[in-house]
Amino acid sequence: MKVNPEGSDKSAHRVARGGSWDNDAMDCRVANRGSDDATNTSYNLGFRLALSVPARKSRDERKS
Repeated sequence: MKVNPEGSDKSAHRVARGGSWDNDAMDCRVANRGSDDATNTSYNLGFRLALSVPARKSRDERKS
């Protein structure tokens, strides 16, 4: 299984993942997918930033 498989260089479209800073919260989800013309460029297309969030403490841990 490839973690990040390469797509075809000959396709007319590309996958757009994760939304943009100017999208609604629902569209910014990592699971969000769309397609766009392969030659399209835009101010809101580019790389993705990610932040790891610490695990939430259980109720027992929060009580102490």
